[in-house]
Amino acid sequence: MGRSATRIESKSRVLPGFYRTVACVLTAFLTIASATGADDGATATKTAMLKPGAKKVVAPSATATPKKPKPAPPNTLTFLLRPTSLLFSQTGIPTFRVSLLTGEVDYRRVFVNSSWTLGLNASGTILPLNSQVPDGSSMRVLSAAWRLGYRLPWISSPWGLEVAGGSFFQTMLVSENGFGFQNLTGPQVVLRSARMFRPAGAAPFLITGSVKYLKFFGVEQSSVLSNSEVGVELAWNGSFFRLPINVTAQYSTFSFDDGTDSIRMKSLSLGAGYRFQF
Repeated sequence: MGRSATRIESKSRVLPGFYRTVACVLTAFLTIASATGADDGATATKTAMLKPGAKKVVAPSATATPKKPKPAPPNTLTFLLRPTSLLFSQTGIPTFRVSLLTGEVDYRRVFVNSSWTLGLNASGTILPLNSQVPDGSSMRVLSAAWRLGYRLPWISSPWGLEVAGGSFFQTMLVSENGFGFQNLTGPQVVLRSARMFRPAGAAPFLITGSVKYLKFFGVEQSSVLSNSEVGVELAWNGSFFRLPINVTAQYSTFSFDDGTDSIRMKSLSLGAGYRFQF
């Protein structure tokens, strides 16, 4: 009898501990199940609140690599129209002023991963706007030029400075052939500066300023400015109603003297045009 009592007492002591263990396991299981159900319910509620066809927005990773800005196209082709006022004087001819509409095509290439640039330019009179040419003659001016430029690498953005050299061709077409010049050629030097502006909330734009010096071949050179042309240009390159537009202003002085004939010419022009980049 003593042993049986002892055994019963031992079982009564073990069973309560077993029940407590089972109760703890069940409690933990119910807690986890209830938390998972709550999360699934919240997710289902959020999903149900989304509009049909809406995409789930995923927050970007904090370590995501930012996209690099797309480089500018290397080629630029610009077509310009320039109303031009020209003051002309020549030995034996009264000084006169003429207004012309000039068309211009300008091509510029920036070589990739390089400081070198290539430029081609051609311009010509489209039609006279207001003429005081003697004897009613018609007058047209044609020119073409090329240049190879080098952008100084130590000038940091947003500024830029370029030095270019090349050659040009220039001629004048007169109906009566009584005055003017024909087939002038020579070297040219161009200094071009640029400044990029990026205003907040607006499209970026570029302001450029250039000075060019042309020297005529085949005539006697008495000084640096004799038998030469010097010109300056200020240009705005930006967008207007999302259209790539160039607006320019030019002024130049022309001096030619071959010993028997002397020509002086001053011109002022304002121009606007459309720019293609590719």
